[in-house]
Parts: sequence; C-alpha cells; structure tokens
Amino acid sequence: MRKLIAISLIGIYCFNLFGYIVLFHFLEQSAYTQTIGNIDNATYKCSDLVEVKVAYPLPYSVDWKDYERIDGKISINGVQYNYVKKKLCNDTLYMLCIPNEEKMKLTSAEHNYSSLVNDAANNCSNKKSNSSSTFFQKIFSAAFNQIHTLHDLTAVCKSLAQQHCIVEMSVHNCFIPILHQPPQATA
Repeated sequence: MRKLIAISLIGIYCFNLFGYIVLFHFLEQSAYTQTIGNIDNATYKCSDLVEVKVAYPLPYSVDWKDYERIDGKISINGVQYNYVKKKLCNDTLYMLCIPNEEKMKLTSAEHNYSSLVNDAANNCSNKKSNSSSTFFQKIFSAAFNQIHTLHDLTAVCKSLAQQHCIVEMSVHNCFIPILHQPPQATA
C-alpha cells in the first residue's frame, strides 16, 4: 500500500514537472492536424478568412491568377492563424489565414495550469525560501515564460523558391594564392 502511494505521488510530481508540457504539446499537435484536415477538405467559413499582406519585392515577378494552397502558421497580436492560401501580385504576397481557436484555447489552458503549479510552488517557498529552490523554479517554469515567435514564413519562402528560379552566385576562391614571387621581367 505504501509503495502504491509513493509511486502515485512520484507520478503526480513528475507530471507537474514536465508531464503537462508533453501532454499539451501532444494536444496542440493533434489540434493542428485536425485544422489542416479541415483546411484540406475546405470545411471552413470563407467569412473567417483574414488577409495578410507581406511586401515581397522580386524583380521580374509574374503575377499569379489564382490563390494556391499553403501550409503554415502565424501569430498576430496573440491570435494564432493557419495559412490557407497564397497569391503573389506585383510586389506583394497575399496570404489568406484562418484563426486557430483550438490552439488558442490549449495555449491559455497550458498557461493557466502552469501558473497554478508555479503559484503553489511560490506559496510553499514563501515559508522557506533559499537560492536553490528559486533556481529550480526558474528552470521548471520555462514553459510558462516561453517567448513565442510572431510569425513563421519559412513555408512561404520554400514554396516561392521552388516556383521561381532564383540564381545565387557565390565566389569562394576569387583570388589564387601566391606560393612564390613571379619571375622578374627582362628588358
């Protein structure tokens, strides 16, 4: 009986340390794949789409007639969006995005749970505080203090690089190394 209680307490402790991070990551990935499936099946409202314009100056670019399907995600002012379509017109890249409400709910739930766990640790440490406990709190509260990137345009850049032939030239050895002095000129 004591072993069962000890094992369950260790399990709860480990879940509070890092298990909830793994759980929320798994839930976010499953919500992302479900959102991508909904986008692929076109089961979204066109009225929910948000247009994002990005300056994309390309010399001699060709305007696209229609939008093309794209995968990716972006966060604007704390709201998570998934890319749906893209279109290049003149020197501007137009992207149609749809808000990912499940991702926002999971992110807020993770922050709430993390703050509850860290507040409980802070209440206990107020009674007895030392430098080692604050050190461990900083390490294990990293999930609560994550810095989220504002946007991720790697999928857009990769697909544009595949569609447009961009030539990059780099000269690695533009000078020939001199091993000895050149011969003297004779007059």
